[in-house]
Amino acid sequence: MALARVMGLTDMIYTARYGQVIGLSLIDGSTLSELGHVEEIWMDESGQIAYLSSSDTYFPLEQIAEVGALAVVAHSGFGEPSPPFPLHRLQQFVVRSPMGESLGWVNDFLFDWHSGVIVAYVVSGPIACALGGSAILYPSEVEAIESEA
Repeated sequence: MALARVMGLTDMIYTARYGQVIGLSLIDGSTLSELGHVEEIWMDESGQIAYLSSSDTYFPLEQIAEVGALAVVAHSGFGEPSPPFPLHRLQQFVVRSPMGESLGWVNDFLFDWHSGVIVAYVVSGPIACALGGSAILYPSEVEAIESEA
């Protein structure tokens, strides 16, 4: 609930959590047919969420019409067999200090499914030991996102 107070409730309308989206049914909004299940959420080189993927199809975030509690609805069922640029999994991404020391890893994250902007990172590992196992990092606290950390 602390996150809701910081962001403001109106900002949370398009916010989704990785852990709640993975496994949801992916539905074609034009035919209402099931396209599979969301298996991964992908980040582009700029550090924003760019794609959701099922077993063999990538759906650009712009193609997502709705993220609900039971399903993700795409504007159409036409995804891409592969993205046009390199993508990274943010889940389990290593978190390092500016000195290169490993502080933990991204365990979960919240993102705006309209814009792809990361709202918060839920981090586990040494950085979160004193906080009960999880800590929240906000984008303003992240110096850089590189291909490995």
